[in-house]
Amino acid sequence: MTEQILAHSKHGYIAVCKNCGNYQLSFGTTGMCLDYEEFMSFSEMVFDEAKFPEELEMQDLKSIQIPTMNDNIQVVLTYNELLHLKNILEEALVMIQVHNILEPKN
Repeated sequence: MTEQILAHSKHGYIAVCKNCGNYQLSFGTTGMCLDYEEFMSFSEMVFDEAKFPEELEMQDLKSIQIPTMNDNIQVVLTYNELLHLKNILEEALVMIQVHNILEPKN
């Protein structure tokens, strides 16, 4: 698989496969392969969850559950981890927009 890294930090990375166009999200101990629609849907869920800050004493508890495309699997995060995930998703989305401007689909 030939990948292009879209965003990365010490917490994880997001890459896109140049062959199939799927996105690989690796964060903490979780890895997911998502198509474009799944990636956008997952990003929206993360952004929506981040709109509601946790109480200060709850920020280090694994109390946030983000559903995945598999009904039996959720990503469980602390609020601080959620913010780190949100940051790399935002970076990746900017890179996707730049790519779409520079190489528009016909």
